[in-house]
Amino acid sequence: MLKNEILDWVRDTAERLAAGEDLSTELPPIFEFLRQQLEQTYAENEPEAPPGAEEIRDTMLESIDLYCRSLECLEKYLAEANPKLLSLAVQSAEEASDLLGLVRSIVSQSQDWISQFSEV
Repeated sequence: MLKNEILDWVRDTAERLAAGEDLSTELPPIFEFLRQQLEQTYAENEPEAPPGAEEIRDTMLESIDLYCRSLECLEKYLAEANPKLLSLAVQSAEEASDLLGLVRSIVSQSQDWISQFSEV
């Protein structure tokens, strides 16, 4: 699942849970799948970053942590139907998505900058 798809899924799931849908059997395998994907992405980005890319790596890892927190909130909601958990799940996923958008923008700008020099 792509990162924006996770945000959309979290929003949709929170809405469905808030509406009273019983997703207690549907969600655990999805949580497991997403957690595995996020852990794999974290492991791929965790090693030391090339010089100058440390902030990008750290931002990526923070984003993944926020997505994991979002999943944890949804899981806790299944055990304790606290609406604050749904809000926190969506908020965490939105923050994660914003951070990834920032990373994409920085990487894109860097690639544009590098391509300008390679054309000279």
